[in-house]
Amino acid sequence: MSTEREDRIERLKQQIREVVGDEPFFCSIPECPPEIEESFLERVLWFEQASRQPLRERLADAGILLTDPDELAEKDLSQQMWDAIQALVTLDIIPINSDHLSDREVYTHLWHTARSGETVMPDFFSRGWYIDFTGQGERGIDLYVKYYASADERRAYRRRFPHHPFPDHCEPPYNRDHLIPGL
Repeated sequence: MSTEREDRIERLKQQIREVVGDEPFFCSIPECPPEIEESFLERVLWFEQASRQPLRERLADAGILLTDPDELAEKDLSQQMWDAIQALVTLDIIPINSDHLSDREVYTHLWHTARSGETVMPDFFSRGWYIDFTGQGERGIDLYVKYYASADERRAYRRRFPHHPFPDHCEPPYNRDHLIPGL
């Protein structure tokens, strides 16, 4: 391995350490070509940096500034929502489980999330990030079970939490999730 490439790999590892604020475990397969290791570490660094960047900044980097939903006329709101969703998708951020909300509620949720300075956490098992409109905690589980869970998933939730009063399943009032690229 060239000294120059070794230096770049070590600089990448140091940058990753600084971003994560910890001592990550680095190892590579002995037969792994150094250019593959370098490429992999570049991707890890990008992912770690993006995971810590507030949604507002990520959208601004894509040229999207969300307007206060109270300032948007109903006729303009749907287009603004779809523009924001398309921008998110180009950033590998996929909005999911939004069919129980109106366009205004989806846009308002995105606006509040961006305005608050929240980051979007990556899904551990995927290649990117998701904004799940069901939310978290008990309310999020109830919304998921009510609108999105399959019959098998609903049975599994009820077996796991037999004393919880899960809502009955019903179809969501809107039908946009299937139009979102990446789902």
